Amino acid sequence: TLFVGSVGADSYAATLRAACTAAGVRTEYHISASNPTGRCGVIITGHHRSMITHLAAANDYQLSHLQSPAIWALVAAARVYFVGGYHLTVCPAAAMALAREAAARDKVFVLSLSAPFIPHFFADPLQQTAPFWDYLLGNEEEVRAYAESQRWGTTDVREIATRMAALPKENARRKRVVVVTQGTEETVVAVQGEERVRAFEVREVEKGRIVDTNGAGDAFAGGFVAGIVQGKSLEECVDMGQWLASLSITELGPSINPVAINLILRSPPQSSTIPHSHHNLPSRLPAFTDARTDIPLSSTPQIPLPQTDLQAEELVEENRGASLEHSIGVLEVSTTGKSAGLHTILHDQEAPRREKRPQS
Repeated sequence: TLFVGSVGADSYAATLRAACTAAGVRTEYHISASNPTGRCGVIITGHHRSMITHLAAANDYQLSHLQSPAIWALVAAARVYFVGGYHLTVCPAAAMALAREAAARDKVFVLSLSAPFIPHFFADPLQQTAPFWDYLLGNEEEVRAYAESQRWGTTDVREIATRMAALPKENARRKRVVVVTQGTEETVVAVQGEERVRAFEVREVEKGRIVDTNGAGDAFAGGFVAGIVQGKSLEECVDMGQWLASLSITELGPSINPVAINLILRSPPQSSTIPHSHHNLPSRLPAFTDARTDIPLSSTPQIPLPQTDLQAEELVEENRGASLEHSIGVLEVSTTGKSAGLHTILHDQEAPRREKRPQS
């Protein structure tokens, strides 16, 4: 999997790179010369959240970066494209470039509505992508906002999903699938040309285990798209999305893998105060903290921290998801936290694995 987006030349970009590398994900970022990496502050109160976002460099993404020879080669090799609605506020031309490529070459194009304000305030660029949707993902508030923007005069989720599925489509070789999540209520799925609207019960999570609902929709999208990449059935894709979303809400904030910390310490940015040597770190960390402030980042349990470059590389290989082991992706990252994802490209061509170096 490959992430592509716009970041600043700062320690936050290094954190993103390290977290992605730890998960076996390659990054190819556009570096903004004028803005820092985007950040998002989230306040969790019970099961509710309040956020304030500074997009900064995320607003600087350019079509020229996507269409550069190195990046577009990955686009051409991909078979599944994922675009988050947020990207329509930044660079609609990049989203449309992916949409047209998918339709022309019979590849899968997935769009997530992302937020109710997208159909309300960015209706024109959103509607331009509509003929290219093979899969449309959203929650009940987002699809109702879409129906309102189109003056459909209904708030019924099943009716809205059916009407969205029936919209004119560029690539007639694929039926459009509209997936609507509703929190703890059933997930609704409408397929183009089918009268029956399907409903899937969600995976129940005990209220006492829910600590952070931020990014649950992104987690669902990630699980669902992973199912598409693996060639799973629609039912299996929904189940994978629900499983990942249910896991996401039981964790506080972004879970920083210790490998990510190791990689940050190996290659700190110029502006960072993180020490250049990591060999004096303890073998286990009880809770991961921001190296600049000592504020806890996660409630992740104790996990062995790799003490050498070889151990870090081996741990990355051991934890690499088997289903995405040989996939490449392109992702426009939005803000920090558990949410990430403006546009992504995934394909299943085999990627070369690095041979483990012998220890000296």
